[in-house]
Amino acid sequence: YRNKKNNKWYALFGTVSLNKVDHNSTSTEIVEIINLKIDKNEIKTMLNKNGVYEAYHMNKKNWVTIIFDGTLTDSEIQKFVDNSYKNI
Repeated sequence: YRNKKNNKWYALFGTVSLNKVDHNSTSTEIVEIINLKIDKNEIKTMLNKNGVYEAYHMNKKNWVTIIFDGTLTDSEIQKFVDNSYKNI
């Protein structure tokens, strides 16, 4: 998804093997994910949250990945999406 005002990416949905995102897993189960652009000053804080991982296939300095597995609530994810949209 792109911000309509500046055409910059702020979110990317996809599917990927679980072990590509969660490096502690050996599962090749396909999971649904969202990559979100995050302020570089917030990356460490975000990565300390359960359910948030280093970005899959994106710049790890500016992006994180969330797996849609129920670890985070829909409202938490929506808050992160809103912040991503506002911060780019």
